[in-house]
Amino acid sequence: EQLGKITLTIGLYCSSNYTYDLMQKLVVEKLEVPINEVKKIDISKGKLFVYKKDGDVKKIGVKQTTPFYWDSCKFCKDYTAEFADISLGSVGAPSDDWNSMFIRSDLGMEIIDDLVAAGKITTADDFDTARLERECTRKKKNVKGIEKKYLSIQDLKAYFVTTVDLVPEIPDPLACSYCGTCVYMCPFDTITMKNNGEVIDLKNIEIISKKVVPSLNIKLNDCEKIKRKAKVYVEGKMDLDWDKCINCLSCIEVCPTGAFFDADIPNEGPALEYNGITYEQGRWREVDYDDDKCIRCGACTMACPKDVMTLTIDKVNFSGEYQDIFWLEVIRRLKA
Repeated sequence: EQLGKITLTIGLYCSSNYTYDLMQKLVVEKLEVPINEVKKIDISKGKLFVYKKDGDVKKIGVKQTTPFYWDSCKFCKDYTAEFADISLGSVGAPSDDWNSMFIRSDLGMEIIDDLVAAGKITTADDFDTARLERECTRKKKNVKGIEKKYLSIQDLKAYFVTTVDLVPEIPDPLACSYCGTCVYMCPFDTITMKNNGEVIDLKNIEIISKKVVPSLNIKLNDCEKIKRKAKVYVEGKMDLDWDKCINCLSCIEVCPTGAFFDADIPNEGPALEYNGITYEQGRWREVDYDDDKCIRCGACTMACPKDVMTLTIDKVNFSGEYQDIFWLEVIRRLKA
């Protein structure tokens, strides 16, 4: 309702995007080009070019721009805008004054046909597909490499239970929900959380979404002496609107039980043809869901930027002599 109906989507080939700090710290401060004098910015052959309105051109090595990448770009595998009607960019084009292009929908094909017929654009078949494939492959490999460097949930040897397994050093342990927020947010590091007597350094755990506290591994664990078992406390349902999914994979990163996982689900729509060339529709999405593994914690609903998930809580079960408040508090915070 706020943006109106989107009729056409045109996507660019993209390996990463920049924060606005790039404009201030590199363009204005380093290259000494005021923002109001910038005509356009372009990247080519390992350089970032800043074109001024007076015709002057400034440049800087692309490697010097890496501190200004959005962190989310590190996890994106989509180099060629696979979900756009038309995807285009300079990679694979025969020269700098050309762009290569993918037509991915009937609407995209209709628009390009009209532009060609009207003489607005010129087409050619000189397309270096091998180069574009290399760039796509490199982006996907970079993402895989980063995933290996980040701490996986399985590597975190901590149990997400409401007993003596995790004992925060606070005045009233029985009132604690063991979510880790105080440990992570305290600017003075005065609060610690322990697992089997060892302090868990939550400050050094990489997280995907700033809205989500570090994910701890939830395991079925018989607790010593008390003889209670950590289990699914929440009864409810998860509704998914996959048409909203943009394949950012944030749900996979924050899910503590693996309910969301990597998948390669193809687009089953009919293949498109243009100038005698058949184009595949590509993937529909790269993530899938196993409801049997879901514990209704709500972490995915907070991490998802497009509200794909809708979590409905029907009942919260209590167990143990203290009537644990863990899930009630966590759900309240996740929904806040």
